[in-house]
Amino acid sequence: MKAVIILLLVIGAGAGGAYWYSTENQITPETVIADNNGSVVVYTSSNCEDCDHLVKYLARRDVAHKVYDINESDEAFKHYQKLGGSELPTTLVNGRMLAGFNRDVIKAELGTRVSNANVVLYSRPGCGYCDLARKDLTENKIAFQEHNVEASSEAAREFKKLGGKGVPLTVFNNKVVPGYSKEAYRNEIAKL
Repeated sequence: MKAVIILLLVIGAGAGGAYWYSTENQITPETVIADNNGSVVVYTSSNCEDCDHLVKYLARRDVAHKVYDINESDEAFKHYQKLGGSELPTTLVNGRMLAGFNRDVIKAELGTRVSNANVVLYSRPGCGYCDLARKDLTENKIAFQEHNVEASSEAAREFKKLGGKGVPLTVFNNKVVPGYSKEAYRNEIAKL
C-alpha cells in the first residue's frame, strides 16, 4: 500500500510527457505492482460529490479499491500533498494519477467495459429544462436517445405510457425521472 501511494506515473498535462514520482525510498514500479494487487487508491473528501460518485461507480463494478478521506486522516492528507494532488477525487490506478472523476478515463484505465446505458430523453422544442437535461447528459458523455413528443405520435404515446405529464422525462435503465433536477441526474448517471 505504501508503495502505491509513494510511486506513480503522472501524465504531464502541458508537456505530454511522463515521469515517476518517488521518495528517498527508491521504490520501483515492480514494487507498486506487487503491493497494489490490482486495487485502486482514491483520495476523497467528505464534502466532495464527485468523490462519492467515483466510489459508488467503483463499488458497483466490483473494482477493488481503497478510499482515503484527506479530511479524516493526517497521513492521507500528507500523502495527497506529496503526490501534488490538486483536485478531488484523486485516483491512483495502473501507476497513473487521475484528477477528478471522468467516467471514460476511469473505464479506459480499468480496462473494463461498461455497457452503454439505455437512456431515453423525452423532450419538446423550446423547453429550457429539456435543454439542461440534454446538456447534462452530453457533458457527462452519456449516450442517449431523444424523442420529441410534439413531432412524433409514437413518442407521445410512449411518453404517456410512462406517466409523462411534462417534459423533460428521462428514462435511465428503465427508471423514469420526471422533470429535471441536477441532483437526480447526478444520482442516476452515477448508477450507469
